[in-house]
Amino acid sequence: MLTEIEELYNFIHPLAIKAGEILLDGYEREEKQVDIKGAFYDVVTDYDNKIEEFLKGNILAKYPLHKFIGEEETAKNHNITMELTDAPTWIIDPIDGTSNFIKQIPHVCVSIGLSINKQIVLGVVNNPAQKKLYTAKLGQGAFCNGKPIHVSNCERVRDANVAYEVSLLHVHNMANKHIKRIYHVGLHARRMLAYSCVVDELCMVAAGNLDAFYIEEMYPWDCAAGSLLVREAGGVVKNPFGGPFDIMKPDLICAGTEELRLEIENLLRKADKEQSVGGGAVDMASSVSESKLKEYYDVALDLVIKCGAIFEEGYNKPKLEVMVKDAFFDFVTVYDRRIEETLITGLSSTFPESHFIGEESLAGSKQLPELTDAPTWIIDPIDGTTNYIHRLPHCGISLALTINKQLMLGIIYNPAANELFTARKGEGAYLNGKPIQASKATTIASAVVGNEVTLMNVPRWRDVCLKRAYKLGSHAAGTRCLASAAMSLAYVAKGTLDTYHVDYLKPWDVAAGVLLVREAGGVVHNTKGTEHEFNVMKPNLVAAGTDQLAQAVIELIKQADQIKDYIFA
Repeated sequence: MLTEIEELYNFIHPLAIKAGEILLDGYEREEKQVDIKGAFYDVVTDYDNKIEEFLKGNILAKYPLHKFIGEEETAKNHNITMELTDAPTWIIDPIDGTSNFIKQIPHVCVSIGLSINKQIVLGVVNNPAQKKLYTAKLGQGAFCNGKPIHVSNCERVRDANVAYEVSLLHVHNMANKHIKRIYHVGLHARRMLAYSCVVDELCMVAAGNLDAFYIEEMYPWDCAAGSLLVREAGGVVKNPFGGPFDIMKPDLICAGTEELRLEIENLLRKADKEQSVGGGAVDMASSVSESKLKEYYDVALDLVIKCGAIFEEGYNKPKLEVMVKDAFFDFVTVYDRRIEETLITGLSSTFPESHFIGEESLAGSKQLPELTDAPTWIIDPIDGTTNYIHRLPHCGISLALTINKQLMLGIIYNPAANELFTARKGEGAYLNGKPIQASKATTIASAVVGNEVTLMNVPRWRDVCLKRAYKLGSHAAGTRCLASAAMSLAYVAKGTLDTYHVDYLKPWDVAAGVLLVREAGGVVHNTKGTEHEFNVMKPNLVAAGTDQLAQAVIELIKQADQIKDYIFA
């Protein structure tokens, strides 16, 4: 004897198949009748109405005492808070993913759920565009095209494919909340995906194609059938912030494992506590906007120019008081410290969300701070301090800004030579307000190479530096050592140097210069080659006007490092 659920399943199964045939007929038509229900993004077609009327008519003809909650009927009656009773209630989305349906994107489904005693006991989801029919009966497992399906066993976000409805950003009063959440989940997940079809995403979690899915602000018809499929496939479906999952207010995180679901919940909680991507006060939606970046740039440029007067005061003194930091060649002056203090004070007062990585602030520290997503100013108050002390004009103030670990702004100012280099990401590089362009040299034989042979004063680097100096110098048109990474990179940006190589430095030595080179059309690679990502916090680099030249320099460095007979006592 058939149970009640088996009987209801046998009744609805062929209707779901027929509803899919109606959907597919409309899906394959190029032209569809489209209307706007409420907001500009909330669309409905004649096929939504056809399918819902078909299902409702057949259900009520067979079971006249059953209740019915359908998306389109609810929209027509302006009643989206219909009470769920203990009576058998069919919860139907005739076409979930209507915008996909219109554009023939194959994430589009007929979704049918059945609630008895306020519990979802039956779910059928038909995606005819992908030829997939998902079914679930309470306590009997989940199936796709008659074959059992099971959720993934992924337990960590970093290993997970997570779906998140990015389309929620078009709802104005939800946008700021969701951009923060998208940022935090997307930063940690292996991949973040968005298909704009809630029930299809739930089905993909049930089948193990996705590891997790998060959604809020939806309606019962979006989630009724899919939530049962996930549970019957061995997954978890819970309210994002505690309490039981409520199908009539279906905010949810679903995942293959509770460990993964909980990690996503914690990321959402973290996002909601923050006002910016990095935890500061900058609004998420505008933290890296053109207007905000210009504000950072204008304040920073004004401060750097003011620091130029401090720089010149010391540069023009016949004799400076000089202090030694960690090594006999590592000098600092009172002017280094005054400039860094002026920059940090000015920037932090205007932008209190700022973090700082400054040479003098970190003097004596054995470990660099971690570069976070927060707006972070990387400061070398005087790059080339030895030049500065000896009044050699290759020295300057270097200031860079990172946001989300990306270089966004760079300024190098050398008052001794009246050179002000500036760059903003995507805006090009400039010298004293005029655009500059890196060299077009492609061969080492035609190139003037910058190379820091001065680093031979460090015993553990001496042999490597000398072998590289030999290999580069013997192949290049000329070699220069300016003893200032910031100025050398600035000169690559303006085409004075064709290429520049340095290892073993700190982020403040190169950060601004790296952005200048890139914005001037040049390239910056890890010394080990393009298979190794350049890391501004461990800045071993080859910079050049062209990739061909950079690759030639990298190859010569590799050859130099293989030399065995250049060993010095």
